[in-house]
Amino acid sequence: MNIFESLSAAERIVRFARMYPASTARWMATASEHVTLDTCEDDDYSVAHIKTGEYKDYIEANADVAAGLFSLISDFVDYGNHKNRMQRLAIKLEVSNK
Repeated sequence: MNIFESLSAAERIVRFARMYPASTARWMATASEHVTLDTCEDDDYSVAHIKTGEYKDYIEANADVAAGLFSLISDFVDYGNHKNRMQRLAIKLEVSNK
């Protein structure tokens, strides 16, 4: 995912949090209130500006951190799913042994 796609995804998340605050986590709704959406009609200009802008390094660092955080959260969710499955199987095993 390139920087422009990441920003577009973030914009969709912020818009969703603003449209449906009751459906989002409290921290997400609060965070979305502090984000300024600055969209541009010309996507080519936006991409060029991001690639050459003075904040390029910050944006790339944020994208790296976001990717790492996404991976961490995904791993945590996977762990929870596997743990729940193992617990269900353990209960099933206990029941079948009785």
